[in-house]
Amino acid sequence: MKPARMLVIRGGAIGDFLVTLPVLQALRNRWPEGYIEVAGYPHVANLALEAGIVNRVVSLDKADMARLFAWEAAPPDGLRSWIAGFDIVINFLHDPDGTVSANLKACGPRTLIERSPQVEHRHAAEHFIGALEDLAIYDVDPVPRLGFSPSKGATGDSVFIHPGSGSPKKNWPLEHFLVVAKRIHNLLRQPPVFLFGEADHRVRQRYLHLDPGCPVLEGLDLPSLARELTGSRLFLGNDSGIAHLAAACAVPVLALFGPSDPNLWRPYGDHVTVVRSPDASMGALPVEPVWDAVANLLT
Repeated sequence: MKPARMLVIRGGAIGDFLVTLPVLQALRNRWPEGYIEVAGYPHVANLALEAGIVNRVVSLDKADMARLFAWEAAPPDGLRSWIAGFDIVINFLHDPDGTVSANLKACGPRTLIERSPQVEHRHAAEHFIGALEDLAIYDVDPVPRLGFSPSKGATGDSVFIHPGSGSPKKNWPLEHFLVVAKRIHNLLRQPPVFLFGEADHRVRQRYLHLDPGCPVLEGLDLPSLARELTGSRLFLGNDSGIAHLAAACAVPVLALFGPSDPNLWRPYGDHVTVVRSPDASMGALPVEPVWDAVANLLT
């Protein structure tokens, strides 16, 4: 049988994409010589491209792709022929009224598999790999794995702290992170590195105002950040896409949860530890249980 041509359509942010990564890994394992394309957001999906898991990434923001969301017009010929050229199309887009599904079927892919991105009853990674049962692919490893090599000059001693997330409600108070950072510095005789991303403007400004003196890493694209994280000693952060990224790089992760359910959305793997707030408020999570978990992981 000739190598399969596969298209996986997946939107969402960093964490959303990474909990879908086991699907791409399983397809690559099943068809090592196959062709896998991802339609998503390149700044995120390029993680899979640079890790060698997929062959190409195309943007969901392309004009032709927008026609998948339109009822009133048939898909244009270019979109139709492109999708029809795949043996397998897996659609993970949010599609409450069935518009995308109808348009994909009109394009005539050989096999179309569709799963809602809404996660309700089991961990997100397990939810998405369930789609592969339609291809008789079972016993899939649900742990996302990127397999990058560490960046040049990495020593393996670094501890990274990411005090932000996509929502202020998910953020543990910055002052608590700074208490833990000071204790890490005293324990290891070197300060942890603070990470800031595009969504972390407010917490970054607060950090700079407090000026705690720890080094800062920011402004990297996601594959470059993944290489910086790979091989490090510990990642500490909130429920965020960067926590999922660290876990996919096989870094020991301590993830702090409050309003969201870690049973559904925690970074996946035995190397991940979760500390959850006693209620939905991150401010209700005191320093000591977090520090106890950090000290346990570092000693």
